[in-house]
Amino acid sequence: MKISLLAALGLFACVVSPQSVSGAEATMTQIYVGFDWYQERPEPEREWRGVMRERHVSTGPAGRPALAFELITSDEGTLPTYAAGVVPKLAPFVGRQVLVRGKRVDLTGEGYGPELWIGSLSAMQP
Repeated sequence: MKISLLAALGLFACVVSPQSVSGAEATMTQIYVGFDWYQERPEPEREWRGVMRERHVSTGPAGRPALAFELITSDEGTLPTYAAGVVPKLAPFVGRQVLVRGKRVDLTGEGYGPELWIGSLSAMQP
């Protein structure tokens, strides 16, 4: 009985274990990837490489204080980065080269502009 149970558990573990995962994928910090509102956005998820920086924004009526960070890229320049409720998760990445998997969301119709919504990210080795 004990051997059958262990064999069944081993078989179950083989069935549910993930397929091979790249090193970058295994160390990605999840930010918004698990949220329905992130998943429901129609923009495609893609990757950017750049340096994460803090961004100083006004807190007045015309400001968008949730854009507390920005990603500086070599090909697209500066991307304001949405960070509502995740500032402590993003803070360790400030000043570092990062790989970001996310969505570039254009909120021009809502009176704002394009911004980066991070699904997940990881620090890159220099």
